[in-house]
Amino acid sequence: MSDVEIVRIFLSTSQEGGAAPQGRRSGVFGTTRFDTVDDQNRPRHMLGTYMRVQDESGWGVIVQVDVDKAYFTAIEMRNKSLQVVAVVTALAVVLGFLFAGQISRPVQKLAEGARRLAGGDYATRVAVRSGNEVGILADAFNQMGEEIQKAIEEIRRRAEENKELFMGSIRMLANAIDEKDPYTRGHSERVAYYSACLAKHLG
Repeated sequence: MSDVEIVRIFLSTSQEGGAAPQGRRSGVFGTTRFDTVDDQNRPRHMLGTYMRVQDESGWGVIVQVDVDKAYFTAIEMRNKSLQVVAVVTALAVVLGFLFAGQISRPVQKLAEGARRLAGGDYATRVAVRSGNEVGILADAFNQMGEEIQKAIEEIRRRAEENKELFMGSIRMLANAIDEKDPYTRGHSERVAYYSACLAKHLG
């Protein structure tokens, strides 16, 4: 067995009083990788451990095993970990895409509604069913749209009233002028009529 590298390492460390060869672990025990050949003269990668028995016999215990077998559990654990990471990553991407859609679609609706509202469509409302901050924002947007629409309608109604008051004042003034002299009665209306005809003709 002294031709086996792990045995040579053990013997050399025992004879040198525990000093390990170059690049090896010091002391009378250790673990190292080495290469050997099998019965068909093919190379085998091995992992070996040696330890001297705690007496004066100089004997030792040596264990060697193929590297693939020694690290089989660690390699299998690494492969399973990679599979779990890949599945979790794929699941995270899918869930992230779904949750991002649940957030981005309502935000897009709100942005489109804001553009229509800014363009003068004051009847714009957005239908967003959500229990989070986006839903609260949509409710506030709809309430703001209703208030703006009411204010615009009130402004239009007041403008119409003002127009009627203005036209009534003009008519009263014209009637007062016409009443001043029976000869000029209807004169203001005829001037207004011919003025309007000339304006239309001239474009």
